[in-house]
Amino acid sequence: MSSLKQLVDKIAPRERGAGAPPHARLYPSFARMSLTAARYVLLTTLLGDPHLVESAIRLEGNRLPYWHNPPAEVRERLRGVVVLDPFAGGGSIPLEAARMGAHAVALEYNPVQWLALKTIQLARERGRELIDPKAWEALKRWYRRGFGADMEAMCRSGEAEKAGPLAREGCRIALELEAELSRHYPPKGGRRVTHYIWVKQVRCPKCGAWVPLVMSSVLDRKRGISWKPVYNGDDYDVVVERGGEGVRTVSRGTATCLVCGYKIKKKEVRESVGHNDKMVVVVTEDKKFHPADEADRKAYEEVPEPERLTEQLSPLDPRTVRPPVYGWTRYGDLFNKRQHVYLNRLVERLKQLEPDIRTVLAWLVARQADYNSRMTSWDANKLGVMHTTSFKSVRVSYDYVEVNPFARGASSLWNALYDAINGFAFLVHAMEEAGPFEPVFGSALRLPFPDSSIRYVVTDPPYFDSIPYSESYDFYYVWLKRVVGDLYPEAFSYWTLWRDRSAEDISVGGGRTAEHFRTFLKRAFREIRRVLADDGVFVVFYAHPKREAWVALAEAVTGAGFTVEDVYPLRMWMETDVHARGKDAITVAYVFIMRPKTQQSPAPNSLEAEVEKALEQMVTAYRGNDLKMGAYAAAVKVAAHMDAVDAVEKAEHIFSHLQAQTSMSPSVSP
Repeated sequence: MSSLKQLVDKIAPRERGAGAPPHARLYPSFARMSLTAARYVLLTTLLGDPHLVESAIRLEGNRLPYWHNPPAEVRERLRGVVVLDPFAGGGSIPLEAARMGAHAVALEYNPVQWLALKTIQLARERGRELIDPKAWEALKRWYRRGFGADMEAMCRSGEAEKAGPLAREGCRIALELEAELSRHYPPKGGRRVTHYIWVKQVRCPKCGAWVPLVMSSVLDRKRGISWKPVYNGDDYDVVVERGGEGVRTVSRGTATCLVCGYKIKKKEVRESVGHNDKMVVVVTEDKKFHPADEADRKAYEEVPEPERLTEQLSPLDPRTVRPPVYGWTRYGDLFNKRQHVYLNRLVERLKQLEPDIRTVLAWLVARQADYNSRMTSWDANKLGVMHTTSFKSVRVSYDYVEVNPFARGASSLWNALYDAINGFAFLVHAMEEAGPFEPVFGSALRLPFPDSSIRYVVTDPPYFDSIPYSESYDFYYVWLKRVVGDLYPEAFSYWTLWRDRSAEDISVGGGRTAEHFRTFLKRAFREIRRVLADDGVFVVFYAHPKREAWVALAEAVTGAGFTVEDVYPLRMWMETDVHARGKDAITVAYVFIMRPKTQQSPAPNSLEAEVEKALEQMVTAYRGNDLKMGAYAAAVKVAAHMDAVDAVEKAEHIFSHLQAQTSMSPSVSP
């Protein structure tokens, strides 16, 4: 393993946590690729000069490589070279291709991700008209707070406008909303409330008592603070205590009545939970917890009933979209009335902005909805909100957090505004002297390009059943279309994505089967082969622990007429990432370097030899499912010369045999 490859393996996963690039907090992307990994693969594919590759991937202090734009010599070498990503997603690959001077063509089927690509294009074409990066950096230093800046103070001072119209208009909206709505969030004990903690509840069928549905009532794990109900008849008050263990009333969907001990069946919980929410605790800016009282509840009750979202959640994928199982069938059901009123007003303000500023700041409503719904939860370790789509899907949370958007906190409107401006400013910096960036709203099944017209295709396609894209992104789509639907009607005129835009979604879920995925991935790869020049290069990132996912890839590769020249792993995820948890944990993706198959294409070694070779190269650095995927990747390499299903199944058997012969650890590497 080269020293540069080792460096990339080390630093690419850091982009998934605290080291994430600033634009990662501008817009959501469930499958965002590391910029460092994308840059490394693009450089090694497009350039043959190791010195240039190393010069474009470097660390300076604590700053990861994505902070540095590639050297001018790289941009000169790649100027005019077209790189297509037909599954562009959040745009890491085309963003890095453009930064290297190439003409990046970013095609995307999902409207939410396409809007992210439009945002990148705006940063390149109009970025400096909307934000002055130097003035913004100066303001950040002056108003520094923690790892960011005090956006509220910056807005109140009027100095934000020094950074340009994006900051000026963002501040204007925030201040106007606060003036209009802050009365609905009254202070407590002279301090602003940052969070309201609510529980959903049901009545006990046996004794009639209200039962709060709680997985854990711990509020601050470090200080040992929790809340508990104290019953007075069939209802309860709340006390906040130190030293207690808290309460848990729900286990595997079954609730236990704290009064009579009756076990409320899962079916009974789902049928009766409805909108019986109760505010139990309020959190103030000094990180103190207070039992919610009548004044807190009265302030909520005085909020007028909003006009609610009417779009229906997908009923076809209870694995990923859980609320309909509990009777919450419309997106309006996912927000309490104060949350919904605030989001409605935010949408109204955003719609008044000029188109380009509106496009960038539209992400505010996506971010605020994510952190302020009835499907959030309280993080007792970080003392903050676990957002709605933390697990890349819309799950159900029994106890949830409502955010005061106008107080200080990581989930506030102030913080969301800071992240939006800061993320866009980073994109403006990243696209300085970049090559063309061309977002295309379309399908990989029908590429709008002539035959044999593109030399390089580099992409990160869907990973089987990892993310049902239409169903997961609908949570953002229903809000975004209200802000930018008139600007981009071709992408934002659908009722919902699961109903109107999922038939050609290349993923498993929402009623789409493994056979659907295999068929459509094969069709997409054939389209890629059609537009790829005969001497072109096709690069694919791929990762999944299941055999079926690799059968689909092997069939797509061979069915489209590609041969695999090389394949190698890149570490992409930390163990704390969703991909790296549980029995299906993975931390690497495999990179396939492919070319159109010709009569002169050399035949690979035997399957046994390829599997052994792959595992010998990996066993010192990778373990568990990462190694098993190495066997599958070897199968894809030889699948052009034997049946794809047979190749994958045999590779799995060879891996199991080799694992038994050696002491390969089944655990994930540290």
